[in-house]
This record gives sequence, structure tokens and C-alpha cells, in this order.
Amino acid sequence: MAAKKSPFFDTATTLGKVVAFFGISALCGVLAAGMLVPIAAIAKTGLTTGNNIVSALPSSFEKLPIPEPSTILDADGKAIANFYQQNRQPVKLDDISPNMRKAIISVEDERFYEHKGIDPKGIARAVVGNLTSSSRSGASTLTQQYVNNLLVNNQVLTGSDESTVSGQKGYSDKIR
Repeated sequence: MAAKKSPFFDTATTLGKVVAFFGISALCGVLAAGMLVPIAAIAKTGLTTGNNIVSALPSSFEKLPIPEPSTILDADGKAIANFYQQNRQPVKLDDISPNMRKAIISVEDERFYEHKGIDPKGIARAVVGNLTSSSRSGASTLTQQYVNNLLVNNQVLTGSDESTVSGQKGYSDKIR
């Protein structure tokens, strides 16, 4: 007498085909999940690093005064000399022509009124451009440039080397 095959494992029967289908599906699922583990680990590392960078940022910036020229006066109060490390003359926003303000915004940050300080389109354009060409382009918005200038000014005034001087930034500095 021949041994009777179980209908669960006989691929000639409908039940056997269903069991085989689910068994192979489960095996493929386990293999696919196993291949995603390294990707998940890399993503977690990137998110942790990004979180550490953002957490290290101060919640507010101390706005130290910008360098201005110093003037030496004689005994009568007349200016006899000016000296400076950076020759800046601060002006109020109202003293700048509206056309000049619009020109600066259009050149430096054309989507200034569309984003909230970070321009994802500009970042994507710069990343693609930097990866596909030998020239470099940036994606700093006016807001980011202001914060960078504030950090660099504070760095100079306090003697700290916390921030990176403009033009010498790596990707981690830009993200920060």
C-alpha cells in the first residue's frame, strides 16, 4: 500500500497550492525585511545626527553690535581721523530705496516671500547642480545669510570659533 500524501503539502491540490503560496510569500517577506534593516539603520543614524546638530543650536542668538568706524576728535570736537577694522555705516531700513530692497531680494532670494526661512526648491537645485557639475552653487536664503552673519559677527567679537566663516562651509555647517 502506497503512503497517502497530505493535501497541505501536495501542490497538485488547491489547498497545497494555497499553503505553498503563503509559505513562499512569508519567506519573501522575511528576506525583504532583512534587506531593509541596513537602510533603516542608516536612516536612524542620519536622523540622530541631524537631531544632535539641531539640538546643539541655541534657542536664541545674542545680537552683538556690528563693527563700525571709530572717530578721533580733537579738543574742539572736530573729527581728525577715522579708523576701522570693518568700514560699515548702519542705515535704517526706511532709508533704503524700496527699489533697492526689491532688487536685493530678487538677486539674493527670489522666493523670499514664499518660504519660511529655508527654501527646499533652492536646496534641491543646489544639490543637483553641485553633484552634476564642477561649479558650486549655494541655496542660502536671506534669513540663513542673516543668521550666518550674526554668528560670524558674534564669533569675531567674542573670539569664539563656534561657527564657520563664510565661504569655508562643509555640508554639516550648512545644515547647522
